[in-house]
Amino acid sequence: MTLLTRYFILFFTCTTFVFTSLASNASEIFELADKKFNQHQYDEAKIHLKNLLKDQPNNIPARFLMVELLLAVEQAALAQTELNIIEGLGGDYKKITLLRSKTLLMQNKYNEILSIFEDNYIDQIYAAKMYVLKGLAHLGLRQLLLSEEAFNQALSLNVSNLDAILGLAQLKVNRFQYEEANTLVEQVLATPFPPEKAWFLKATVEQNLGNYDKALVNINRVLLENSEDVNALILRATLLFELQNYSTANKDALQILNKVPNEPRAKFIQAAIAVKDNDEESSKQLIEEIAQTLSKISKEDLRSSPSYLYLAGVIFYQQNQYELAKEYFNQYLEIDDFNVSAKILLAQISMRQGDFEGAKSQLVKANIQHGDKGQILTLLGVCYLELQQYESALAYFKQVKSIQPTASVDLQLAKAYLSLKQTATAIQLLTEGDFTGEQQVLAGLLLVKSYLQAGKAEQAIKVAKNLSLLQPENPEFHHHLGFVYQSVGSFEQAKLQFQKALKLNHLHVKSIISLAQVTSTMGQPDKGLLQLQSALVQLPNDIDILKALANHFERMGEDSNATLTYEKALKQDPSSEVLMINYASSLAKQGAYDDAIEAIKAFILSHEKTDKIYLLLGHLYLNTKQVQLAIESYRDALKFDGNKSQVYFYIAKANQRVRRFSDTVAAYQKSIAWAPTSLGPMLALASYLNQESRYNEAIVVLLAFDGGAKTSDRFYSVLAHTYFLNKEYEKAKDTYLKIKQSQQISTISGLALVYQAINQQKKAIALIESALSTDTNNLLLLSTLAEIYMKNKQWLKAEEIYVQILKLDEDQPMWLNNAAYIAMSQLKFGKAKEFATRSLALVDDAPDSLDTLGWIYYLTNEYVQALPLLRKALAIDSSNVEIKYHMALTLKALGQDKEAFNLLREVVNSQNDFTDKNQALETLELWGKS
Repeated sequence: MTLLTRYFILFFTCTTFVFTSLASNASEIFELADKKFNQHQYDEAKIHLKNLLKDQPNNIPARFLMVELLLAVEQAALAQTELNIIEGLGGDYKKITLLRSKTLLMQNKYNEILSIFEDNYIDQIYAAKMYVLKGLAHLGLRQLLLSEEAFNQALSLNVSNLDAILGLAQLKVNRFQYEEANTLVEQVLATPFPPEKAWFLKATVEQNLGNYDKALVNINRVLLENSEDVNALILRATLLFELQNYSTANKDALQILNKVPNEPRAKFIQAAIAVKDNDEESSKQLIEEIAQTLSKISKEDLRSSPSYLYLAGVIFYQQNQYELAKEYFNQYLEIDDFNVSAKILLAQISMRQGDFEGAKSQLVKANIQHGDKGQILTLLGVCYLELQQYESALAYFKQVKSIQPTASVDLQLAKAYLSLKQTATAIQLLTEGDFTGEQQVLAGLLLVKSYLQAGKAEQAIKVAKNLSLLQPENPEFHHHLGFVYQSVGSFEQAKLQFQKALKLNHLHVKSIISLAQVTSTMGQPDKGLLQLQSALVQLPNDIDILKALANHFERMGEDSNATLTYEKALKQDPSSEVLMINYASSLAKQGAYDDAIEAIKAFILSHEKTDKIYLLLGHLYLNTKQVQLAIESYRDALKFDGNKSQVYFYIAKANQRVRRFSDTVAAYQKSIAWAPTSLGPMLALASYLNQESRYNEAIVVLLAFDGGAKTSDRFYSVLAHTYFLNKEYEKAKDTYLKIKQSQQISTISGLALVYQAINQQKKAIALIESALSTDTNNLLLLSTLAEIYMKNKQWLKAEEIYVQILKLDEDQPMWLNNAAYIAMSQLKFGKAKEFATRSLALVDDAPDSLDTLGWIYYLTNEYVQALPLLRKALAIDSSNVEIKYHMALTLKALGQDKEAFNLLREVVNSQNDFTDKNQALETLELWGKS
């Protein structure tokens, strides 16, 4: 119910949420829709839900109910679409996964269900439900042993899972063990409020036992609840046919066809009745209607000459139609796998598309097959340079040099050495190399870069001066010399060189831009802006000036002007990735995320794809809560040479948002594997495992880390906190004491909570109060002290602290929710409602705050007001047994006994403890007797 500071590292959201009060009419519409749904009046329920969602499109409980409705009418594809929307809104991932599995089951996509199943669920009630779905998937695949194993596993987790019992009964039917199936079904039917599918399965079992009259009685129980259940009508029509009641069977078939035209099973029943009536012509026509027509797929003529495929590939390559070229080259290589030219061209296409990883793979295979060809080795070196795998690049360039020792290879080697920060080797290679003509200039430029990288400013300036003397009338070299001066902080000298370049060519764009930058750096940003704007008058469509102007606007805080300028630049160069990234980032900075997304999507359709563009798209999708699309974008980034540790870290964070445990852990592990000595990914995984109550696993991750930061305060702080959560208090205390001298607030707070846990309350309070004496208004220290008082039910002292906290920060939902809990615990319901309402006004989808206010309404007998709040809380956090308990009591108070009983039964069978667990058990026993 409350968000206490046991996780004392607080996370503040950067997004502002706007609270809209839950209107009573919206709640009434939802409850009416829910009532109609439970009465199987799906059309009416759908109308109510559509009206509700039109006014409140972000109403998560209503969308969940819509999914269940769509499943009830067997519209699985639409249900999947609705689930995607709910996922984006932040609906509970467990409920989403369960319902998504049901949609897949309905579409016979059994392997897809198995692919999303995990073996390490903590929530046993949820795990039992997932094992049932796994069992049904195996059943659909006729894997009966695996199906039985899954159903039994579900029952081992939750002995009262009725779906698991019915699953075993269905399994017995598949094995023709009808008596055993009947015993299992009877077991379910003996419980209060048995599900309708139990009556359906009972009818099926009795049918197979030849007890058609009993089967008919049971299927009529289903149809009494839902007279339009197509599957029930089909079974009843079949039973009536067996009982030779053909006219009534035909009425059922007609009712089915009126609801679902051309339903093949109904048609078949009609055909069987026609045969019984000796109407062979009608029967034949009906059977023909049932048969499905297979479309003929024409086979492509075999190409008699593969050379035409190769020629087509070359032609499309020259026309920059790379996808078509790749298609033809791949077809050609299927026939002639020894053409090295085709492989090189295929690799070059991948490189032009930014897929250096793919190009590398192609070239490695070509190198193995065709030996050490200079062109292959050179391209491999370039790929590794682009992939920032400099050691490998260096190795390939050295190999090329041993085969073809040329000056151009030395230049590539120098680039590799520079990338590896081996500046001394690069300098030696460049100073001793035999370069002529254009190569000499390139070597000089690389040498300047090497000297700058080595911190040898005088040598860099000397070489740059010599280059400028080679072509004194060339503004490029004066600009280069100015750039060197700018790099070493000699701004006056840099300014003089840029002005020299502009005397030679007053429209030399690089010098215009650099002069404006230096002018701004020297304390005259307005003058720098004026220089760029003046240049733009003379060169209105110059992209570099437009880009520089936009950057200048950003530095001056004029974001809207920056966006407009980037947009103008993009019109001139619509294929520029850098401009698109800057433009989209500028839009996002102003909150125009949808516009930024659409701009990038349009760009990707027709321009070069890179890791950077996909990473930005992923970030934008996350900002709009489109998590799956974000993950897909991040995965696309991996295809285009994204930093693997970084990208997998982003994927983990995205999966974490929608609480996909296995996917999150797997992504963090990959992030760690690609950067094993980096502290960030490892601590992120440990913190996530803590969040999921997997403390032992978090400790294993932390202790396995062997990076240099293992002795840092940050590492010890997380390790100590993890020991605390795992109730290893002595280890937690010892670890905190290692870094206590740092006097970090989180360390003091954590250590105080450890003292509280080992019943050293005075020591805990003294530690916090000592820290507060020098930092009176520290919110973390105050909230920790309040928690200690709350743990000991010292409500007045806790209340006093929260009065102080709310004076310091009255807009933090967590503080307001805790204040509400404290007031409620003292029966001060007016204050409690005020605090809880204010908390929800700030963040309207926090399940703890929703539960707090809902429970306050329950305690004040305002059940109608309580129910929508608790429904919404459960839609976001479906595994929270305390919320389930509160909702069960509320439903009971409103007379919705069936839903209340089933919900309370889940609470009691859950392995999760909460304050009122014993009371819940007593209540369930009482309800079962009534």
